[in-house]
Amino acid sequence: MSLILLACSTEPSVVLRPRISAAVIGDPVVFEAEVDAWGPTTLEWSATNRSRPCDSGPTECELRILRGTNTVGVTVTDDQGRTASDSVEILGLDREDLVCFIDTPRANALVEPGPVTLEAREVHGARYNWQFGDLALNGRVVEVEADPGAHVATLEIETDWDLCESERAFYAGCEFEAAWIGPNEVTEEDVLSVQADPVCFSSGLSYVASWWSDSQGFLGSGYLGDDYVARLAALPLDPGEHELTVVLENPLGVSVEVVEVITRN
Repeated sequence: MSLILLACSTEPSVVLRPRISAAVIGDPVVFEAEVDAWGPTTLEWSATNRSRPCDSGPTECELRILRGTNTVGVTVTDDQGRTASDSVEILGLDREDLVCFIDTPRANALVEPGPVTLEAREVHGARYNWQFGDLALNGRVVEVEADPGAHVATLEIETDWDLCESERAFYAGCEFEAAWIGPNEVTEEDVLSVQADPVCFSSGLSYVASWWSDSQGFLGSGYLGDDYVARLAALPLDPGEHELTVVLENPLGVSVEVVEVITRN
């Protein structure tokens, strides 16, 4: 009878928890190494600006947050000498400087209609409250259903020391369009008009319409009306032919441009 020994070929792995990206300067954060390995292992911790980074047990490391970027890392080694590593970077902030930050979607992102993931930067000890239309959700990562059009998600982050708010506009299946609706031959009594597509201009943000002439420069500006029409009196125009450029822009920098040639009688 013979005995066959099988060596385990599973590589070790390690994951640090929590996966946070910001914390208050001076706060202690305890990181735990979740190790997956066959047989005994050893752990080695590292941290920026520290000779003794850990004040806890072998699978835990307590890090007091410094100003700027803090990095904590761990390397696990199994009894066959194979290693695996993981690290986390944490931004150290003053309590009064803690700000809400939305990671996903990015500002003014164009996404497909349907399920959309809203994800906030992870802040140690924070509570996350989202508002998306009439829907209120809790959690750092939530999923919403976005119909075609423009949307604004509002995030409130609450901690024991602060409360902050942020918002993020994004657009589902949108093509920002606007069209000249006339007239093309005008007198000083006429009103010039540009119609915006209401599907992608209905986010609740204020759009400013700026009017320019190739011969006279800036003519004036005003807000997009409730009917999604931008208007300007023809009075400032000198008699003759003009190439007009109308720029519709919201506070987040999303814009669309309309160019039209008209005649002022």
